[in-house]
Amino acid sequence: PPRSTLFPYTTLFRSLVNWQPAWEEIMNGIARILVSGMVVLACGSARGELIDSIVAVVDQEVILLSDLKAAVPGEIERLRNESASVEAYQAAVNRLLMQTLEEDIVAKILYREALRASVVVDDKFVEQRIDQLRDKYDTDEAFIEYLTSAGETLSDVRDRTRKILMAQSMQFEKSRSEEHTSELQSHLNL
Repeated sequence: PPRSTLFPYTTLFRSLVNWQPAWEEIMNGIARILVSGMVVLACGSARGELIDSIVAVVDQEVILLSDLKAAVPGEIERLRNESASVEAYQAAVNRLLMQTLEEDIVAKILYREALRASVVVDDKFVEQRIDQLRDKYDTDEAFIEYLTSAGETLSDVRDRTRKILMAQSMQFEKSRSEEHTSELQSHLNL
């Protein structure tokens, strides 16, 4: 297959070249990406059943196909209802999952960088974000019931929210640094 099929994130990661830490560290994480791999478990018989697919590994953290689908269930259902054919539906879902995968990979890299940079997110910001999620439900009980049905706890949501906020903070710092570098280069070239 062509290189772009095997590594569709070239443009995305090329923008990380000037980013701290060194390019080699980022490439070490990216090099561990497994574009496809199957997790096959035997389920009480000689034949194996597909349980899930590993779609990527960032550093040592696995991203499963089920994780991607769980991140966008409403979108997948919307695509099912809007698609004119099975082929159109599959193509749209594949695009959505690739976009979600790309965002997840970048978020995991940014989170790792935030850890290295000792970025701290105040608990009040985490709680504010969780309150925004909770506000979508009529009662606290309904929110907790939803979390339970999704196989999550409030602690899981707090941890994930903190990681997201740390990654966003790192992205903000990266953008600010790039703007400053561009302004400096522009000033020096005058």
